[in-house]
Amino acid sequence: CCPELKWVGLHTADVQLLETPTAETPGRSVLAATSFQPYSDRDGAIVDGLLRNPVVANNEQLRYEAEAMRADRRKLELEALHALGPEFFAYFLRDKIISSCA
Repeated sequence: CCPELKWVGLHTADVQLLETPTAETPGRSVLAATSFQPYSDRDGAIVDGLLRNPVVANNEQLRYEAEAMRADRRKLELEALHALGPEFFAYFLRDKIISSCA
């Protein structure tokens, strides 16, 4: 068993930020709508399994992320960030790893 799980991927706040229009992308989000993938029955089963896991169920942040994914019924995988350029992806992933260790 893993005594401490970390959510290193995209968080709900990251997705919201990437969907927010910027000065460089007025009227549209940074990521194209096609970056999102449908939420399958299998994804639902995986999230339900995570939520039954005591480590997730007892961790407010992990539970929040899993419940948010289930409520949104879509997913955005890290690979979608490649569309923003390899540098963006590399810095994003580096920052996520560093912040998850803090």
